[in-house]
Order: sequence, then C-alpha cells, then structure tokens
Amino acid sequence: MADSGSNKRRRTSPYIFPINDLPHALLGDVASYLPKPTRAFFAMAMTSKSSRLPSAAGSVILSSTRWDILDFGGEKWGQLTLDCGDFEKGVAERMTDGDLFEILSCTNAKTTLNILKLTGCVSITGRGLEPLRGSTVLQQIDSSLVGNNEGPLDQEPSISEAVVLPILHSIIDTHSNSLTKIRLPVKWRKDRSPQLEKFLKKFHYPSQMIVEGCGISEINGVFEQAGTVDDVPQYLRTIQYNGREEDFRLFRCKLTDSTR
Repeated sequence: MADSGSNKRRRTSPYIFPINDLPHALLGDVASYLPKPTRAFFAMAMTSKSSRLPSAAGSVILSSTRWDILDFGGEKWGQLTLDCGDFEKGVAERMTDGDLFEILSCTNAKTTLNILKLTGCVSITGRGLEPLRGSTVLQQIDSSLVGNNEGPLDQEPSISEAVVLPILHSIIDTHSNSLTKIRLPVKWRKDRSPQLEKFLKKFHYPSQMIVEGCGISEINGVFEQAGTVDDVPQYLRTIQYNGREEDFRLFRCKLTDSTR
C-alpha cells in the first residue's frame, strides 16, 4: 500500500514562473492597484541590492498609472509624494535607515520626489535620507515623525539633528532648489541648537534679490539664490554683457580686517 505521508513527492506545476520572469507590463498593472508605499517596497524588492537605481521591472512598477496622480493634504495634484503614515500598521515603526535608504534610492527620489513625510518612523536616525542630498525637486519634508493633528511623541526620537541638518543644508545650498516647507521634531524646536538656528536663518533667506538703479543698466533685475558664500546665500544673474554671457553675483565676504 502506497505511503501517503511525508515521503510522498509533490509535483511542481509547469505553469509556475519566478516573479522575475513575468512581463514587466504585467507587474506594472498589478502595482497600479497597490497603495503607493507598498508599491515602493515592491520596486525595492525587484531591485538588486548592489544597485542604487531601480531595475527595469522596478521602473515600470514606479511608473504605474497611479504613482504620478497623488495629492498631499488637499494641496496640489500631480506631485510625487511618499508618506510613511500610509504604510500598513506597524511598518513605519519598524522601518530602519537601511529600509528608507533603499526606498529612496530605488525610486530615484533625488530627481523625482516632491514631498516626504516620515510619519511614524521612530527608529530611524536620518541616515536613510542620504539619497536626497542635493535634490532640486524636493518641495516639502516632514521629519516631525507625527501625522497632522497629532501631538508630540511620548518617547525620545531617534532621528538625529547632527545627521539630518547636513543633508538639508545640501539641498538649500543647491542652485534652483525647490524646498519651501520643513516640519521638524518638537524636541529640536524646543532645544534650538546653534546649528539649527544657523540652518533656519539660511533657509528663510529670500530666494531672489532685485537690483534697481545700478549704473550698469544690464545688471538691474532679478538675481536668483545660488548656493552660499561665507555661510549666507549668494545671488546670481546671468546676462549678455559686452557681447558675452557673463555671471554677476551678490555675496558677503570677509575682509582682511575680519569685517564683513
């Protein structure tokens, strides 16, 4: 009598395919029905750990129909938003800097992500934000770790001012950056370290300066913020002058007698 126990061999269906062998278009169709954070995890899973760019399959997943039609708090449509508060319950709390780094890398967030909310990411220090360094498209970042209309965290946050501020500096120091709104952890705002004060002062400088009444008429006009000199913004205007394209800059400098 045949043994129907554990020694019985199971047959493998010839119709089972590894997910990597499925057509990319099919993966994209499936991804279009997933919540956007789950879609980011899906793309991350389809991307090699040795690569910092999405695979062909990952790119299709991220470009699926619903990815580019997102909203944030009833504001603009058509912005690419990643809100960790949209993750399934408990996922954001367990997410590490490595997870965040992989998501931002495989979504090519430096050139695509407009709004980032780290809602519930209580375990990260901020090192996972490194792929955003120098972004020119990021418009809003919320590192408070709490959602809208939520009170401050009961526990001490792991997110580090010393880690995050250099990344934010790299963004606002980039010419033509788009960052206009930052929400910081309550603890940072209460303590107000000298480093944070310096950053906020720089962040709130105007994005443009207008020159009027200059003796060289071509210089009159709008100068755009373009990086920093001596820890304050400098402003740039590129014009045709004496038959050539020239850059004119407004900036603060330290004189030989240490005055400014």
